[in-house]
Amino acid sequence: MHISLTHFGQIQQISLPLSKPVLESLHASTVLHKSLHHPSLVSLHSSFTTGDVCYLVLELCEGGTLWNFLQSSLKDQQDGSELNAHPRLTEPQLRPVLRSIVEGISHLDAQGIIHREINLTNVILTADGRAVSATF
Repeated sequence: MHISLTHFGQIQQISLPLSKPVLESLHASTVLHKSLHHPSLVSLHSSFTTGDVCYLVLELCEGGTLWNFLQSSLKDQQDGSELNAHPRLTEPQLRPVLRSIVEGISHLDAQGIIHREINLTNVILTADGRAVSATF
């Protein structure tokens, strides 16, 4: 039987000493994450633990992080003579990314949640180019 990952998502593995307080905190955060549904936030489909490992089944985001995208675009911007040390998105490329980030943060704010870490490695691109926030 062939199963496509796109139907299930990606699995993130968290290896921790899973003491009772850590398990309770992890459970609370996964319950909260599962309750959040917005196109600008990565979806948590399921979570489970086995021994000292917690697994999160997340929305599959095949585009990688915004950081990786910018680094690959930096290589594409080389003209052969001089490397531009600051990768850039054009305004038309940047507009939907920023809109998505702001919409995701606004949705979190409406739920009483503060985003704790916005950076290029926590913005992930889906296969269709949609930007989603991976951690909050």
